[in-house]
Amino acid sequence: MISINHRRCKTPVNIGASEPGGLPKARDISENVPQAPRFVPSLVALAGALGVTRQSLIRWRREPGAPEKRSDGRYEVAPWKVFLMNRPAYGGGPSGYREKCRKIQLQNEKLQWEIEELKRNYTATVDVEKWGAKLASQIREVVSIIAKVAPEVVGLNVPNAESRLKRLEDELLQGLHTLK
Repeated sequence: MISINHRRCKTPVNIGASEPGGLPKARDISENVPQAPRFVPSLVALAGALGVTRQSLIRWRREPGAPEKRSDGRYEVAPWKVFLMNRPAYGGGPSGYREKCRKIQLQNEKLQWEIEELKRNYTATVDVEKWGAKLASQIREVVSIIAKVAPEVVGLNVPNAESRLKRLEDELLQGLHTLK
């Protein structure tokens, strides 16, 4: 299992430990995320609790909607987490914190797919379609024998028709068995 953490994403993305939809298992997330304190005494401690740099916090404090320092000089961690989750990414782009985490998760899923492909665990769709078309044409050839034998069976009595149909069945099964 590979676990990759982005410097701002405190939610680890685990390759090899995911639900069918590709999202990390909830227990993996809760096991790996340390619980942040409710209040911290300084910007350095707040930066550590949020997983960002002190310089970033100084810059973000000037933005509208940024949480203020409490009257006792401490910083509350939860409002800052909400602020980071809702602010656009640095540079004014449309992607924020959640989108960056999702991007990292998708990159990890792509890497997992490429690794499985290199291990030859997956077959290209084009190859499967070619094999399916070839198999279908071979099955049609084998089954077309039924139409050829119908006129032969019409004039025969029951035991002879039965033996002819039994031989035909054996030929069909043999033909289907030898398809490649």
